[in-house]
Amino acid sequence: MAKILYIVNTNPFRGHGNEMWKKFSSAWPEEILPEDVIMTQRSGHAREIAADCKDYDIIASFGGDGTASDILSGIMERNEPRPAMAIFPGGTTNIMAHNLGMGSIEDAITILRDGYTRLFDIMRIDCQVNGKPGHKYSFLACNAGFAAVSYKMLGPWMERFFGAKIGRFFRAIAGMIIYRPTRMTVRYQGKEYSGYTKAILVGNTEWILENNVQTTPGINPSNSQLNVTIIPAQAKIRDFSNISKIAAGGSIKEKGILYFLTKKSEIESDPPTDLAIDGEFFGSTPATITLCPRAVRVISSKTQIKTG
Repeated sequence: MAKILYIVNTNPFRGHGNEMWKKFSSAWPEEILPEDVIMTQRSGHAREIAADCKDYDIIASFGGDGTASDILSGIMERNEPRPAMAIFPGGTTNIMAHNLGMGSIEDAITILRDGYTRLFDIMRIDCQVNGKPGHKYSFLACNAGFAAVSYKMLGPWMERFFGAKIGRFFRAIAGMIIYRPTRMTVRYQGKEYSGYTKAILVGNTEWILENNVQTTPGINPSNSQLNVTIIPAQAKIRDFSNISKIAAGGSIKEKGILYFLTKKSEIESDPPTDLAIDGEFFGSTPATITLCPRAVRVISSKTQIKTG
């Protein structure tokens, strides 16, 4: 029987993580020992726990996408063999959980009992954190530009107040108004882009917002590709519904916007600009984003993950 450590973040989305944990723990058919449950106490605590815990086969995340990203980073700091990861819906949008078929506690219990795992591609982001080199791993997306700035200034409260889709839209509109385009340079596969830029988006998954919004067509966390979208300052976003996609880390189809596939990209800006990783503010440029193919085992539905 697999030994599971449960890491619970009680803060996301009005305590939704704690609510989902109580629902799961009352329905899970096996005994859960107190020493196998840790409630996070501060920012970054989940990452520390995942990096240091011993003798567990699976580390389960109860929280939002940011909590899952922190746990992923902790797991990746360990030596092989690393524990598998399970992601339960306990945050605002729960993009990762929905992509894995675990959008509800009932589905998650069924999938966890089956114990089926997939190997997933992830991204490593090396950047500046409080003036020093730092890094984080990501399942979903890394944004530089107005989407990251809007999150840093406004946080997730709009999504919590208005709901995920409407809140993300209004937060992105505010970011577009506040953000002043910065001169950015992107290097990839021996090529280079440079110019004043509204946003740079690097995506590792195709669907967001409960699999209702397609952001990076043809991309999924198992195909060893990253999708990079560059929005130059002069690009006109005519369809306002696209703005919420940008804020979530996705690509859009508008004239003047650049797209390419790569396994590694380097981003510089003058002055440095903030980054958002998996929906949470983390660090600033310069940043190097590197694909890590088939790097982590994740508990997942046996059916094909939605990719189109």
